[in-house]
Amino acid sequence: MEAANPNYSKSDIDKCRGILISHIQALERAKDRKEAIALVEATVLALNKLNQDTQGDLIETGQREEICAFIIKAGVIKGFNSVDEDVTEQWREW
Repeated sequence: MEAANPNYSKSDIDKCRGILISHIQALERAKDRKEAIALVEATVLALNKLNQDTQGDLIETGQREEICAFIIKAGVIKGFNSVDEDVTEQWREW
């Protein structure tokens, strides 16, 4: 919570963390790239909604870079995408 009067709360931060944890848990069960990309889409859309609910204050440049790296790295570990493939870009609004 960097801004003096942010439009988000600790609860919003916890929701963001929960979305990312759920992503990793679901990715563990993914059988192929198609399923993994569908999970990425659902995760990014959930993060878009959460960020919209906070008037765009929750996910700023630094957070965006970290979240994208997290999602991309998880896919790399599972073998569903390459390290230089931004699988979030197609749906990301933040």
